Amino acid sequence: QNNKKNYNINIESTKTREIVSKDSKGDPVKFEISILVEYKILNNNNTLLDTKIEKKNIYNNDSDPFKLEQTENIILQNLSESVGDAIISSIINLDDN
Repeated sequence: QNNKKNYNINIESTKTREIVSKDSKGDPVKFEISILVEYKILNNNNTLLDTKIEKKNIYNNDSDPFKLEQTENIILQNLSESVGDAIISSIINLDDN
């Protein structure tokens, strides 16, 4: 028996980077990266799920721009993997219902 199900997933994402604290000179000390993902899961043009996921991470500034960029890339990768896991879990939960 063929138990395959086909889903269409529409995904929109935004990334923001904000300063969350500054030192006495006004220079950034801590940043926050936030990823907001809005997605819809459809089957045969019927919306099965329409939801949002937001993941955030606060991290320290680094005087070395290269190290700061590396840190941000690692954080973005980890946040993206977490969002991906959440989307996969929501699909699995649809199959369980």
